Amino acid sequence: MKIISSILLIFYFVGCSKPLILKRITFNDAQADKNRNYTNNYFFETALEDSFSYKNEISIKGNLDKNPFFFFDSYLFLGDLAGKFYIIDIEENKIIGDHQFNGSINVPPILSNYRLFIPLNNYNNNYATLYFYDILNNKVLSEINIDGNVDYNIMKYKDHIIAISNRGILYRINLAGAFESKHKLLSELKSEPILVNDKIYYVGYDGNLYSFSLIENKAKIELVNMNLEKIFSYKEEIVVINDNSYEIFKEENISDIQLSDVSLSIIQSGVSDDKGLYFIDYSGNTVCIDKVNRKVKWKTKLSGFTNIPLVLTNDYLLVTNSVGEILFLNKDTGKEYSRVKVEERIKTVPQIYENRVYFGVAKGLIKVYEKVNKK
Repeated sequence: MKIISSILLIFYFVGCSKPLILKRITFNDAQADKNRNYTNNYFFETALEDSFSYKNEISIKGNLDKNPFFFFDSYLFLGDLAGKFYIIDIEENKIIGDHQFNGSINVPPILSNYRLFIPLNNYNNNYATLYFYDILNNKVLSEINIDGNVDYNIMKYKDHIIAISNRGILYRINLAGAFESKHKLLSELKSEPILVNDKIYYVGYDGNLYSFSLIENKAKIELVNMNLEKIFSYKEEIVVINDNSYEIFKEENISDIQLSDVSLSIIQSGVSDDKGLYFIDYSGNTVCIDKVNRKVKWKTKLSGFTNIPLVLTNDYLLVTNSVGEILFLNKDTGKEYSRVKVEERIKTVPQIYENRVYFGVAKGLIKVYEKVNKK
């Protein structure tokens, strides 16, 4: 059993003239794991039950990739495309630490026992470096060189960090920051992989579905000739998508699947909860499918091109369009409940944390909206 300790964190970061002191927090690896998304399914198990209004914004100056945020306690951890890493106190609404690395940070870090795993990409030379960073002593403890770039989320699996490069190589690093092994996958990745139980599933560039067992260190081809594009999961369910159809199944039924049409053009993203599947195409056509009878529950046409994945809560489906709006749809009816309008291009997936919505826009700004009634 891991010891959970409560300590006063003191940070010294490059460019700061004095120690930066965080509040007293209790770090809990299990709680930190709950805040991570290894399923490519942006479902937040909370009921918003309200509309949202502007609270504040945080300027970091650097541009952000689509999914850069990791929240823990009252802090936001993220990196920008210029290689600068930030720690933001979301209660005080200010940057309380930053560190300039060499490269581009495209995915969120992993925080484990007060230490950070931060992948940095060097796109000019097609390699990455995974930094193991001690935030108590402001010190890089180790660096792992990776063949290729890390374009998709790194994952924590038991006592290991898993990183997959765009060259189809899987790396295992232990929580002490030491390299353990690397494995060549059967294909390079076409889209974000998922972690289900002890296996990683991913869509290859050939449209086939592949898996890699983290117990056996064994790669396998699961489905062929289906022209798949994306994959996500919810609990034990796996959802695969090609241009305009999908299938949902569990691991034991993986060989028996048959794709079903969703009456959309090209599916941009999907999301799932206990009862429904929600899909959107690049033109804003959105559909809800009942999981039990596989029938369309509702369908709606929304304005504005969209390339930001859908976000789901217990009561709303959040749709982000190209004209700077986030639409809050009643997930049972598809009717609009409210919307957030910022009149700037939204660059990141909206993230919900402590009854607030966080998202990045152009020019290095993070917008924060909170419930109108602050319940």
